Amino acid sequence: MKETSSSYVPSAEKIIELYEILDKGDKLDLEWKNPGRRPPTPVVVDKPEDTQPTLEEAENKDFDFEEDVEGESVVTPQRRLPGSELKGSARKLKTSFTSVLSNMKRHRQIEEMDQTGSEPKPSS
Repeated sequence: MKETSSSYVPSAEKIIELYEILDKGDKLDLEWKNPGRRPPTPVVVDKPEDTQPTLEEAENKDFDFEEDVEGESVVTPQRRLPGSELKGSARKLKTSFTSVLSNMKRHRQIEEMDQTGSEPKPSS
């Protein structure tokens, strides 16, 4: 197979010489030329084709947009009146201070039960 790239590979002696220069702490002088910017890619413009409707497309244009489908009814959402309460999970949850205290007491008993391995004491 033939390589198409024209990359430069220096000889082994030249590579050793360059490494010795770097080992001494000297700087290498590079001979490099900026290739510049490449020209912009030309934009291909497609020509619009003639858009003549075919006979088949012309026949499909008799669609009746006001046709009622039997058996289907449109469900409109109900509006809430101002001041009315929400129902189910939409309602904001409220808690009382006594329920918080009872939950804390119950959790404390569960922790004590886990630590001692004994039955929980009935609260009165």
